[in-house]
Amino acid sequence: MAARSSQGTTGRVLCVDSTKREAKQKRIQATHTFRAPQRYMTAADAKFLVGNRPERDASIVKALIQRIQKEIRFAASKRGEIDLLYEVPKVLPDYPLFDRSVVAEQLRDHFESQGFFAETYNDIILYVNWL
Repeated sequence: MAARSSQGTTGRVLCVDSTKREAKQKRIQATHTFRAPQRYMTAADAKFLVGNRPERDASIVKALIQRIQKEIRFAASKRGEIDLLYEVPKVLPDYPLFDRSVVAEQLRDHFESQGFFAETYNDIILYVNWL
């Protein structure tokens, strides 16, 4: 339907499809908000993420060490226990994603250096004994 006429097929054009199309585009623009295109990762962004990984892992390990130390104090003083099983969480709020098995090994190394007996099971569970 290219055009409509008032006098059959040979008359004057009264309404053209292009005006309908323009009206439809104006309605869409009035009802929809368009988002700006997303920014892609640059080489500098990638280098920053790869280069600072040990620093990020160290901050995660430090936060988990504080949690485990609180649990050890509570287990030893309130419950009279001599050991603790701790599962490394999948996600820590306000921290980037991390590899649970790598963090569990770093936690084991830390607690062994502090004089505890520490083992990892299933790559994500840390066993700590303080006797």
